[in-house]
Amino acid sequence: PPVNAWPLALLAPAPLAWLAINARTTRRALIIVLIVQLLMWLWMGRWLIEVTVVGWPLLALYMSFYALAFVWVIRRISRHRLMSMRPMALVIAVVWVGLECLRGELAFDGYPWYLLGHPLIEWPLLAQSADLLGAYLISFLAAAVAGAVVDFMRWHARQLPGRPVIIAIIVIAALQILNVGYGAWRMRAEEQGQDELRILAIQTNLAQSNKIAWSLEAQRQDMASFIELTQRAFEEVDDPPDLVAWPETMLPARGLEADILQTLLDWRQDSELGFAFEVIRLSDELETPMLIGAPTYLGLDVSEDGYWTWENHYNSAYLVDGLPPYQRYDKYFLTPFGEVMPYISAWPWLEEKLLAIGAKGMTFTLASNPDIERLTLRRADRDVFLATPICFEDTVGRVCRRMVYDRGVKRADVLVNLSNDGWFGDHDAGRAQHAQIARFRCIENRVPMVRCANTGLSVAIDAQGRVLGRIGGGRYGEARRVGWLDAPVPLDGSMTLYGRIGDVWAWVCLLAAAGFAGATFAGRKKRMSMMNRSILAIAASGMMGLAFSGCQTGGEPASDAAAQEGAGGQAVLARDPMVPRRPKLAEPAPPPAPTIDARARAIDLLLQAAEAADPLLRANAIEALQHAPDQLMPVVRAGLRDENEGVRFVAAMTVGRERLTSLADQVESLLVDDSPSVRAAAIYASRRCGRRADLNPLAG
Repeated sequence: PPVNAWPLALLAPAPLAWLAINARTTRRALIIVLIVQLLMWLWMGRWLIEVTVVGWPLLALYMSFYALAFVWVIRRISRHRLMSMRPMALVIAVVWVGLECLRGELAFDGYPWYLLGHPLIEWPLLAQSADLLGAYLISFLAAAVAGAVVDFMRWHARQLPGRPVIIAIIVIAALQILNVGYGAWRMRAEEQGQDELRILAIQTNLAQSNKIAWSLEAQRQDMASFIELTQRAFEEVDDPPDLVAWPETMLPARGLEADILQTLLDWRQDSELGFAFEVIRLSDELETPMLIGAPTYLGLDVSEDGYWTWENHYNSAYLVDGLPPYQRYDKYFLTPFGEVMPYISAWPWLEEKLLAIGAKGMTFTLASNPDIERLTLRRADRDVFLATPICFEDTVGRVCRRMVYDRGVKRADVLVNLSNDGWFGDHDAGRAQHAQIARFRCIENRVPMVRCANTGLSVAIDAQGRVLGRIGGGRYGEARRVGWLDAPVPLDGSMTLYGRIGDVWAWVCLLAAAGFAGATFAGRKKRMSMMNRSILAIAASGMMGLAFSGCQTGGEPASDAAAQEGAGGQAVLARDPMVPRRPKLAEPAPPPAPTIDARARAIDLLLQAAEAADPLLRANAIEALQHAPDQLMPVVRAGLRDENEGVRFVAAMTVGRERLTSLADQVESLLVDDSPSVRAAAIYASRRCGRRADLNPLAG
């Protein structure tokens, strides 16, 4: 996009492969490729100029590296004695996809954009086999056509004998015919009694510059416009929707958790509370659940000097239906170099240095939640299970597969992508490509998708990858305008091979390509040439280039003490000076930091309290000793037999909280305790320790 000359994808690798095979020298081939590729990627990534001037050319260099690697590997293979007079079509396809796998799945957490097969989705018939082996299979089939063209040109130039070339062309043609035939069959196959889900997607148009520096007055005006737009859309749609969706982070609040709202209430943050309650009231007024993109700050509190602190900051999707608590999905895959610095974040000092060079004043505070939550939308006829990839996640095949499938079983009915594509500025081609790539996730998993994007493009896609609806005209709709999309999407209950095995084909190609390249060095012990050293230098500089492009899409303005990861993976509390300060109270000075001796004395004191006559002391001692696990077991064991029900309750809860499985048998005896609270704690502890405790008594 926006040219959409998609058939050229079948020929795109051919000039690179032809140059690799026929250039006079390796140096000349690589110089030509570097110049052309660098100019191309500078043009493709020009939207980065407004985000990071330093990262823009370095990211272009990194992307150019893969074309250089392709030319270098193909040249070595073609000049090997076993391949010099043989067709190269399938080898070209394997090496191309192997390098796509390296870039899309392995290097720096993966950047699976600009795959060769992506444009072929414009004729969905050619892309249906992605449900077998993923989008990388479509890239392989496209690269094989380019390889066949190269072999034909070599035969015409009398570089190859005719018979092997004809056989190779027949094999490639047979693969394409099978692919088209499979696509035609899949496009005709429809589920009997197919159900559908109607989603009303609200497309906002908030510029990213406004989103970063979102003043309170602007937040109030924008929230009012979002609500008015939603109400107007709801009135004009023909049928009431099952769900209303807002884009990523469009709710200017710190989360919709009950404890977060209570903290905001305690500190009289009326504006943020108002934003949260307005959304809750809107859902109640429309009598329709709402899927809302919002940040979440768990462990929210205010420090003594009036700054916000928190333990974890997530990019979340809330399913607002009724009163809290609400179902929530926290972003699992953070955008590489946009929300996280792969590898580099392990060294905070290095991350700080790189950001100072390429993105001064920015920092990364988002955390990734390793647990993927599917949201349950309750309807009168049936429950519908939603997977909600946020922003970049809908372009990563392995992430969406994990959202939809669990151990090879399909667990989600529909994908709802909440995105903020305001980072593209006026580069609408990037928005169109985001929507184009997302279509592959529908085919791979055989689920429909609704994209709800700030600045667009918001589209509805069926399980065959076809665009069912859009806002405005054009292939993917219109960007940078407000609007809504009434999207009834048909649900598809079929399962896929890709859902069971994932991107196995891509990894096979990567290993095969590495094997091909390694075989060309067999039997040679000469020292590395200057050209090989140059290639490694280009690779290293390209990889480092990604580091300098770190402020692409998710960084936030740095505060005086930004959230960082502490030693051992323990989160350090972040501070945000942008909130109003609470009036300071006269309080005693903080105590000095505890020493090792002080800790030992504290533990001794707690062990004495665990044997005190006062049951309140015994219960509190058990809870406090959770921070001294070496001393905890005998105290909890005694607490489970304590005569006081409060102590037994705390001991049972501790067994569950700390998963003390060696005490599971002793806990089971409390399932018939006289105290109902102790019985409830015993049920909790038993389940946490892996026992099949009956949950039905909790109803009492």
